[in-house]
Amino acid sequence: MDAGKLARHPTDTGSERAVPALAEIRPWWAPPLRPQGEGSYFCYDNPAALQTQVKRDMQVNTTKFMLLYAWYSWPNVVLCFFGGFLIDRVFGIRWGTIIFSCFVCIGQVVFALGGI
Repeated sequence: MDAGKLARHPTDTGSERAVPALAEIRPWWAPPLRPQGEGSYFCYDNPAALQTQVKRDMQVNTTKFMLLYAWYSWPNVVLCFFGGFLIDRVFGIRWGTIIFSCFVCIGQVVFALGGI
């Protein structure tokens, strides 16, 4: 390693031991978390993936479908503020994550049952 890329450990007492700079530490945890982000995006954007089927089955044109999609997605712009307040002030991070994850799962079940 280049000496310019090394940083002294804060508890180092002056020995020649050096640790890699933070930018050089590879995040080993990033690849396992990638599917989680893709899964949540797929859940959020489910109606867009099913646009052809929804338009065919409900006999709506593209304009009406996009209006329906706007009614589906715009509340998420406002609800994040309420969710943030509830997590910060009422539930806390741990319980807030559990409760809101349950809401997402219930919403996916309701959406899936709507296709039956």
